[in-house]
Amino acid sequence: GTAANTLELTGIIGANTNGLAPSDLTVFNGEVLFEGTDTNGQNGLWVTNGTAAGTSELTGITGANSTGLAPSDLTVFNGEVLFEGTDTNGQYGLWVTDGTTAGSHELTGIAGANTVEGLWPSDMTVFNGEVLFNGYDLNGQNGLWVTDGTAAGTHELTGITGANSNGLAPSNLTVFN
Repeated sequence: GTAANTLELTGIIGANTNGLAPSDLTVFNGEVLFEGTDTNGQNGLWVTNGTAAGTSELTGITGANSTGLAPSDLTVFNGEVLFEGTDTNGQYGLWVTDGTTAGSHELTGIAGANTVEGLWPSDMTVFNGEVLFNGYDLNGQNGLWVTDGTAAGTHELTGITGANSNGLAPSNLTVFN
């Protein structure tokens, strides 16, 4: 918290020479998960314990796009982290990780999710034992979705009175009261 005790972590193995460009830093299990840029210029899921030696990309994640997973909107929920990521088909889906390569995967087979472009989950907000988010449905419209962290427990909230017929498109979700 002071200038004297603030320093850049340098010499991180696998980081892009133009900079790691960490974003979406999320504290989880005593470490920090984040999106970072590797030596190939691809954005992947990284983890750090706050030291250069303890910072690495989670590589070899099954189902991740070969041009980078591009994780975003990392949200801690029920002992895991939910996030938006890009799969091998270039679709943006709902992913989950326990902070390891083996424990990172896409939630597939979500009923009602857009099958052409993907679910595109964003604005994830933990509320009442679930996660609410903006997602893309089969009709190509953004709507309010909810998940319990499983594919079977993920669905769009439909029939919302007053919602625009072109999609609800919720954003900036915030828990209040």
